[in-house]
Order: sequence, then structure tokens, then C-alpha cells
Amino acid sequence: MNAPTSTLSDPPNQQSIQSLIRGVCGVLRYESLRSFTPIRIAAWFGLALFPVGIIFAVRTLAERGGIRYSEQVWYTLLALVFVLQIEIVTILSMLLWATPVVHAELEGQTWVYSVVRPYARWMMLWGKYLAALLWTSSCTIVSVSLVAPLLKTPDPLATWKVCVLLCVLSAMAHGALFVAIGTFFQKRAMVVAFAYTVVVEGILAWIPALINRFTISYRLRSVLVNTLLSGEKLPRPLDEILVSPEATSVHLGIVALFTVTLLFAASVRVYRSQFSWQSEY
Repeated sequence: MNAPTSTLSDPPNQQSIQSLIRGVCGVLRYESLRSFTPIRIAAWFGLALFPVGIIFAVRTLAERGGIRYSEQVWYTLLALVFVLQIEIVTILSMLLWATPVVHAELEGQTWVYSVVRPYARWMMLWGKYLAALLWTSSCTIVSVSLVAPLLKTPDPLATWKVCVLLCVLSAMAHGALFVAIGTFFQKRAMVVAFAYTVVVEGILAWIPALINRFTISYRLRSVLVNTLLSGEKLPRPLDEILVSPEATSVHLGIVALFTVTLLFAASVRVYRSQFSWQSEY
């Protein structure tokens, strides 16, 4: 059975836009309060403390092994922070919360309520996206705040600011990607999103070739190197993988364009499509 499609005979006006904003805020508030369950809170703390434990263990083993703090140690710790926090924790969190944006409503047989009110589909989509973004960003910011003092950097505040910025950008971009995947492949969203993450962001992004320029990870790594390691010569082959000739503003603009484009595609898809749902009876 196909759900009916809500029709909008008139173009959006100020009142409808205000109603849309209130609806998005309502979904955001509902999803945020709904997240305070023992399992989700435990997952939040687990994701936040996982990088802290790894970085602390690496530092402890290095000190016990008599390894003196040097540029190589700094590069290693910074690479670990990027892989653990900006990639693994952020991507895993957004994968869990943002991908099933449509499937969760279909499985809970509540999708029908999203099609009987104008703009309700957009309220649901954007509200759930913002809730996942808020949940993930809070987790990564706390994690970065705990890790930054362990790095022994010359400028801990600058390192903290850059890592927080990259975590938020990573959550925004990957969240938009997973939301789009959830709207186009609602029945196999988790499988497609996981496969994309492993193949594209996990493998292709680290290949020193032209193809890695089309990945989110490449752009974020370039921002990290351009801001924290500007003017320093990186050990090979890091200079071939991480350093990009483009300015930092170019990378930020590409990530922003990527995010907006995917959110727009997901919004069009979720509004025009008729997702199948099963009645309760």
C-alpha cells in the first residue's frame, strides 16, 4: 500500500515558513528527549571515551618505552586523533542516528502521519538530521576536550579549536550523506551506508591518487594539515596523501557545497516519493 502524497497548491509564504521552522524545532526537541535512554547514553559515553583511552594508552606506552616527545610523536598522535575522532567516532555516530531517518518511521508505522500535513516530511527529515548532528557533535566535542591535554601541543587551544571544527564538519557532511542514502535506499540504508564508508572513506580516501579528492576525508585532512602543520615539512608519504595545493577556504567550501547538495537531494526525494508502509490492521 502506498501512502498518499501531500500536495502544496500554493508557494511557501511567511506563515508556512514559520510553521516549517516550528515543526523542525519540535521534531528536534522530541528526538533529543527521546535519545535519553540508558542504551543511547551508554553509547554516547562509550564513543566519547574510546579515543581518550587509545590516546592515553599510546602516550603511556611511549613514555614507558623511553620514547622522547618529538615531531614524529606529534604526527602520530595527531593522525590518531583524526582517525579516531574525526572519522571513526563521528562517522559511526552519524551512521547510527542519521541513516534510518525514513526506515525508522516506516518500521514504526508512523510515516503516514508525515504525509497528511504540509511540509511534515521536511520537518521530520531536517529535525532528525539536526538531532543526530547535535548528538554527535556533543559527543565529539567532549571527547576532543579530554584528548587535547594529552597531546602536549605547543598551542593546545588552537589544536582543540581545529579538531572541534573538523568534527562538526565531518558530522554535517557525513550526516547529509547518510540521510540522503536513507531516503534513496530506505530498506537497505544501513548496508549501503556502511559499504560506502568502508570502500570510499576507509580505502579510496587514503589512496594517493586523483580519486581521493572526491572524498570527505581528503578535504578534512587537508584542512587539518593546512591549519595545524602549516609551514612544516611532513614526512613522506604523508605529504602526498594529506597536503593539497588548494587553500583551506576551498576545502571548507567544497565540504559545505557537498553537505547542502545532499540535503537538498534528500529533501526533494523525501517530498516527492511514495514510500510503502504497512497498516497496523
